[in-house]
Amino acid sequence: MNSWQNTEKIADAVLYEGYALYPYRPSAIKNQQRWTFGRIVPEIYHQKTQSTDPWFRRAQTLLQASSLAITLRLRFLQIAEPPLSPDSPSLSWQQALPRDFSWTITSLPWDKTIEIPAHLEDAGAVKNIVFHVEMHGNLFISEPEPVWLLTTTIKNVTPDISGFDEASALRHSLIATHWLLSTETGKWVSLLDPPRSFEDQVATLTQDGVWPVLAGDEQDGKICLVSPIILYDYPTVADNSPGDFFDGAEIDEMLTLRILTLTDAEKEEAMRADPKVQALLERTQNLSRDDLYQLHGMAYRVSPHSSTLPHKEEDGTHDKEDSHYE
Repeated sequence: MNSWQNTEKIADAVLYEGYALYPYRPSAIKNQQRWTFGRIVPEIYHQKTQSTDPWFRRAQTLLQASSLAITLRLRFLQIAEPPLSPDSPSLSWQQALPRDFSWTITSLPWDKTIEIPAHLEDAGAVKNIVFHVEMHGNLFISEPEPVWLLTTTIKNVTPDISGFDEASALRHSLIATHWLLSTETGKWVSLLDPPRSFEDQVATLTQDGVWPVLAGDEQDGKICLVSPIILYDYPTVADNSPGDFFDGAEIDEMLTLRILTLTDAEKEEAMRADPKVQALLERTQNLSRDDLYQLHGMAYRVSPHSSTLPHKEEDGTHDKEDSHYE
């Protein structure tokens, strides 16, 4: 299949969105209510507790293709029990392990059931996570070019969990769930800006807890990102962003300046919580003056007939303020 055209960068931003938020301390209230994006909880938990968290997520997409040859790449976070770091923070802090699964699909219907350990070490009290992936579809339009209506569903069918409180459910959940769809034999139809001939068909599609957009550096319609966060077609991470702050819609410069005001005690608490947070703080503290200038006042001129690359004015300024996402 074709390459992923650097979609991993924007997909990673989706994967870790909200993982830790400024001021990055476990004691901060906002960091005690985590794992809010892309949850898929066990069906038995959803049914027993009448939880508003979904036990499945489903996307409908349109694919123009002469034949089916799709790569489905499912990505999510799994809460790490025990923590990946041996250091224990002063307050309870859960780390997470990225999971990445890929399958090639050439005929429909297609389905796969996967079982993974819910615990990184052998512990009888914690059951395994079981999830089911399926794709159904039919030839939606045959002339002048075949168009397929595809429905992809991710279900958490874990048969048993250690308890019916939220913490137990999350240990058996898929977090920040999203997936990439890649094709070599055709292209995906934009659902945000469909060709006029597809507007009526696109209007009939339904999405359950996800938002499909086109993705990829080449902008050729070969890749679709199915995200739990609303994005636009061909989203990217700003080139001048120094790295992930786990808060993609926020302004990098503001977060950088706020991090530099943290006290030593605050930094120590945050760094002890998680290696990813430690790397974020150390990276920010080591930014040079030139790096900081790159964050200030960046803007982009975007029009229907121009690329999304920055357009620099003669006076050195840009005409739209920048944040982590372009």
